[in-house]
Amino acid sequence: MAATYVISKPSGHYFRYQIPRDIKPLVGKSEIKFSLRTRELGLAKSRSRMIAGQVQMLIRTLRKGENMAQLQAEQINDITNQYHRNALEEDEKARIMDDTPFDPEYHKDHVKILGMTRVLMQQHRATKNIAFVEESVDNLLTAKGIKADKESFEYKKLCHEFFKAEAHIYDIKQKRERGDYLDEQPPVAAAMPPTVATTMPLAPEPPKGPTIKALVDEWVDESTGADLWKPKSIKKYTGQFTILLQIMGDDTPIDSIDHGTIRDLKKTLQDIPSGMNKKKVFNGKSIDEVISIAKDQGIDTLSTSSINGYIITLGAFFKWCMGQGYMSTNYADGMKIKNNKQKRPDEQRHAFSPDNLTKMFQTPGYLEDTHKKPFQFWLPILGLYTGARINELCQLRIKDIQTIDGILSLVLQEDPSDRTISLKNAASHRAIPLHPFVTDELNFKGYVDHIKAKGETRLFPELLYRNGSYAHQASKWFGTFKKKCGLDDKLLVFHSFRHTLTDNLKQQLINETLIDELTGHALQGETMGRYGKRYSVRVLYDEAVLKLDYGVDLGHLRGSKWVRPGL
Repeated sequence: MAATYVISKPSGHYFRYQIPRDIKPLVGKSEIKFSLRTRELGLAKSRSRMIAGQVQMLIRTLRKGENMAQLQAEQINDITNQYHRNALEEDEKARIMDDTPFDPEYHKDHVKILGMTRVLMQQHRATKNIAFVEESVDNLLTAKGIKADKESFEYKKLCHEFFKAEAHIYDIKQKRERGDYLDEQPPVAAAMPPTVATTMPLAPEPPKGPTIKALVDEWVDESTGADLWKPKSIKKYTGQFTILLQIMGDDTPIDSIDHGTIRDLKKTLQDIPSGMNKKKVFNGKSIDEVISIAKDQGIDTLSTSSINGYIITLGAFFKWCMGQGYMSTNYADGMKIKNNKQKRPDEQRHAFSPDNLTKMFQTPGYLEDTHKKPFQFWLPILGLYTGARINELCQLRIKDIQTIDGILSLVLQEDPSDRTISLKNAASHRAIPLHPFVTDELNFKGYVDHIKAKGETRLFPELLYRNGSYAHQASKWFGTFKKKCGLDDKLLVFHSFRHTLTDNLKQQLINETLIDELTGHALQGETMGRYGKRYSVRVLYDEAVLKLDYGVDLGHLRGSKWVRPGL
């Protein structure tokens, strides 16, 4: 296991590094020790690893010799400019002294060769092939009595500037061959940062960039202010960052983040209990205390998909930071946990079998018509015959029930004036024609008219908007309801109605694009997705909806009070 150089005390975590014996006389200490300014172990390890890297680099520098010459920016400028000046002076002297008769063919070839040489220099510079100029650079340094470390930044910088000088020299030589003596100033080397000191710092100064907390707040404010997020997304991101910031530390500078930070974060997330923000036992506790309590009480930890959700959110935040100039690398990229047990999309939820549906619709709620709320009667039926998502049905308004092409339909669309109405994606905007069993035998239009006459604007006014969705109450009810039906399979959920409808049509060889449009899935392929127009409601009705046949007798539903409201 790699050393972390972290020691933990009740007061917090500390960095400690033992100074090698041969370096102690230069430093005057046997160890370096100071506070890492955090109580979170994961963050302490990340900071410690970064500091240890700096210390080790300085130790290597000291071992190479504290008196080794370091090239300064001024020296690099002087060396390259003098070389540039001398080379052009020698070239001009040779031209003046050359009395060879002018040869057009030789002149043409010479100009061409000079240009090719300049391009060659540029190519070697672009590929960082400093070996091409090392001998020339070494000769220049030897002439000046300078000994430099070839692995140092300064030496490589000198080689880089030498490439520029050489390319400029050949460019000028080529112009001189054509009689052009303008613009012969030497290229100026770019300014360089100060040379790294060769004395050991007792406490490397921590990064000074803005903190993660400050940038998260800025990201959230900007995104919500521009209406980029839906209410449900706001709740999700803020909940995730409540935990992420507890692990990483509110005061952690953004420029201290690296891949090691995210690896440590991922390991910590694997010990975080699910529903941490919802359980009172964790209120006011540190991350280490939360993990300890969860282990003692045997509380389930976050699933792999949940952990990956945190990494995805962190990646979205880092992407924003890069766009704002706070980061140059998205350290969350490639950090998701690979789930070897991941199932195919069609296996992640089970479809309801005819036997499952019989059990569901033969319960007292339907046989004895004891459902107390209209959503309890209608949602399973609408889910079965439309394949719509639970929130798509729960948020329906009276005005969303429309007659199109003579067919009563559900029109699912977002409304800029009502931010509580939301759909998953662009493909979710659609019109779903209702099956004749729903419209004719169950008198769905009668129920809609009854609700409208009561002055309501929503189809199921008893469902309240909560946690960014109208489906909160309905989801909890359906979870309890299906258990009463004897359906204990965890992969049987309300979303299973979508799988049931899709599978029923698929087994009848119905066109896949018809099924996708009916259920609000994005169409596959550029031709259909970009250029193909949507099917009309009439086509969806005739070619898909009318084909639905579950082989289950639901005739007893016709007598429900919700089919004959007001009677």
